[in-house]
Amino acid sequence: RKLWPHLLFSFFYAVMYGGSDFYMVEMVAEASGNAKEILVSWHIFWPFALTNALAVPSVGELMDKVQSKRLPMLLLAIAALLTAVATVGLTCVTSRSNAVLYGVVRGFSSGIFQSLLTAGLAFAAAGVPREEIGRVLGFNQLTTVVGTGVGPCFYGFCRDLFGAFRGALLLTALPPLALSLYFWSQ
Repeated sequence: RKLWPHLLFSFFYAVMYGGSDFYMVEMVAEASGNAKEILVSWHIFWPFALTNALAVPSVGELMDKVQSKRLPMLLLAIAALLTAVATVGLTCVTSRSNAVLYGVVRGFSSGIFQSLLTAGLAFAAAGVPREEIGRVLGFNQLTTVVGTGVGPCFYGFCRDLFGAFRGALLLTALPPLALSLYFWSQ
């Protein structure tokens, strides 16, 4: 099966979001020039949580109602593109409104990701048989856990080496962008 793009997306999704969550306050301070008006918990994580809470069940409903072989790949393309946009967007959080927009974009990306890859809807749609789904979901979780560990190390290393997160964020936006093009083409 062609599941490697799904697993790569899980890895790079976790690199970005695991790393950015670990350094969120520092990344926002760098992007905003230490603007005290941006409260990470209020301006990023609340919009993220609310959007994610709406997106997760909506994706599940959409998957149930629209019986299309193409839908999971289109949704993965959107999630990967939104992950790339959010990654670049984190370098542009210079105001409260930018912070809220980042949280909303990230919430949609996460809502699609969680429904399709964490919950396994994309794997089921790809034809993974019932007797293999546990192994596939376990391997997907492994790639996510590894990515979550790699993210803070990578971003921290780049900040220590180059004095800023910006370059590392821009670099880690490329794999999700490439994967969005791949998913779209399928």
